Amino acid sequence: TAAREAEAAAAARAEERARALAAREAICARLERTDVRPESIDEARAEWDALPAMAEDGDERAARDRFERAIALSIKRHEQRDAAAAAEQTLRAIAAEAASLSGNTLDEAVSRWRSLKRRWKETEQTLTNLAMDPPADAVEQLRGADAAIAEREGEAREQKLKVAAEHVARLDRLSDRAERIAKADAITLREGDRLMRDAKTALDERAPEVKPDGYDAAVARLRGLLEQVGPKVRELRELDDWRRFANAQVQEDLIRRAEALSAELEADAAAGKASDLGKAAATLRDLQAKWKNAAEAPRDRAQELWHRFRTPVDAVRGRCSEFFAKQAGERVANLQKKQELCERAEALAESTDWVQTAEAFRALQAEWQAAGPIPPRDARMLWDRFRKASDRFFTRRRDDLASRKSVWAENLARKEALCERAEALAESTDWDAAASELKRLQADWKTIGPVRKSRSEAIWKRFRAAADRFFERYHNRHQVMLEQKSADREAMVAEVEALASSEGDAQPENLGARLQELRAKLRVPPPLNRSEIDAQNARVAAALARAVERWPSAFQGSDLDPEAALKRMEKLCVKAEALAENAEPSEETPRELSQAEALAAKLRQALAANTFGGRGAEERGPSLQDQLRELQTAWQRLVIPHTDGAKALEDRFKQAMTAARDKSRGRKELTRA
Repeated sequence: TAAREAEAAAAARAEERARALAAREAICARLERTDVRPESIDEARAEWDALPAMAEDGDERAARDRFERAIALSIKRHEQRDAAAAAEQTLRAIAAEAASLSGNTLDEAVSRWRSLKRRWKETEQTLTNLAMDPPADAVEQLRGADAAIAEREGEAREQKLKVAAEHVARLDRLSDRAERIAKADAITLREGDRLMRDAKTALDERAPEVKPDGYDAAVARLRGLLEQVGPKVRELRELDDWRRFANAQVQEDLIRRAEALSAELEADAAAGKASDLGKAAATLRDLQAKWKNAAEAPRDRAQELWHRFRTPVDAVRGRCSEFFAKQAGERVANLQKKQELCERAEALAESTDWVQTAEAFRALQAEWQAAGPIPPRDARMLWDRFRKASDRFFTRRRDDLASRKSVWAENLARKEALCERAEALAESTDWDAAASELKRLQADWKTIGPVRKSRSEAIWKRFRAAADRFFERYHNRHQVMLEQKSADREAMVAEVEALASSEGDAQPENLGARLQELRAKLRVPPPLNRSEIDAQNARVAAALARAVERWPSAFQGSDLDPEAALKRMEKLCVKAEALAENAEPSEETPRELSQAEALAAKLRQALAANTFGGRGAEERGPSLQDQLRELQTAWQRLVIPHTDGAKALEDRFKQAMTAARDKSRGRKELTRA
């Protein structure tokens, strides 16, 4: 029993110890979580202290060490969280302040921005030590502020560069002016003074903060040119001083003359003598005009001389007041006359009688010039009114003339088109179509309006020349056609000769086919001179012979093949010899008929056979002369090779043909006998 009790007591103690350890582990586990609040630490410590005591051993010490570590870790974690929160708050404040720098001047903003960037890096390091990132919203806001500052700095830099570039451009422009003045043969003092003044202002300006390329070179160039211009300006200034000095002498003389005129008028008034006020007024105007031309006097005496001149001038003007009053009355009459001229001009402004109205306006302008002066305050207004009416008419006349010129130009373009078409038809050989179209062009010409007189005759001669050219050719069209056919045939003969005489040993492409094509075209006899055709045929035969001799392979299998030609020559020789042995008297004259005569004879025979029921050619058979002509024609179509065999056959054929003709001629004479 005691053992059981001891065992039960040991089990109870073990169970109580296990509960105590479990409670301590639960407290430690709760403290080791990352989301422990600061007040939970105090609660955990109070709860730990309230736990029943345990026997001090390794487990109890391990639990207490774990608890202390958990307490320290929780406190440290809380302190880090507070530090991170403070750092994040500081970073957001820095970002907000950076974003507000847009309202500051650029220099203030840049200075403050550098300070804020340093604070940001220091505060950001705190979060880096805690393995934390700065708040994204603050980072984004700071980046925006950074971009804004950078943009403002870029704009400021560009503005400075622009100002500097403008400064350099101004220096270059001044240098160009100085260079032109330095190279000029003559300049004015005003031009030189203005250049020197502008150049001094530009050179005295503070140098730009950012010096662009070429700034120093532009300054050096301008200074160098000013050294060339300076002596010229100084010389002109000296000349101007001399001119002013000379003007002072002129002004002195004008003052004496004005004083003399004033004294003369006063003397006449004192003596009761009438003065010539018109002459005095004219003299006064002359003096004033001359003073104006010599107005520049030495600067130290200019005002004094002007007062001395104005005093007698005012006195003379006062004496001439009566004359001026009369002159004013005349000007009023002139004013009324010019008003009437304005009304007459305005009445004519819309006229379309261009010639008569233009003459009327010229007369009005002459009257205007003769009307005399009017009060200055009305002169400009009335002149503008008169000129406006005159301009209105002449502008309308000019517009009408321009409109007519446009119509003339359009008509000229249409007639030029007809000329071009007529010139294109002038060499046409499509006679009927071209003649019809030219007649239509002539009818169209009549429907087109006039052109400028200076062009009318020339364009008509051009059109008529083209039409005359065609109709002259039209009346001689048969001769033209013969000339064209002769030219075409000559071109084909020349092409045959060119192909046969091609340079080099290489055979021309498609030689055989091209020569056969040309031969076929040349076989059609044009209505040309027989001797000309025979000469061309001889040239063609010679050219073909040369081609066959040079390139025989190109003609194999064709009627130009040398071997085939020899065979045909042999056959024709046999036929000719057969005719020579069996020749009968000819019904025709022994002379050889031309191709046209032979064709006519055949037609007569055919008509006789068909019309009168006579025996056809097939029944009677061809006459000996016809057979001989056929053989001769067939022989002439051959291209005879330049060989000994061909020469022998040619001699044989000639002998047979001669024998056949002689034998036929002899039999005919015997029959007649």
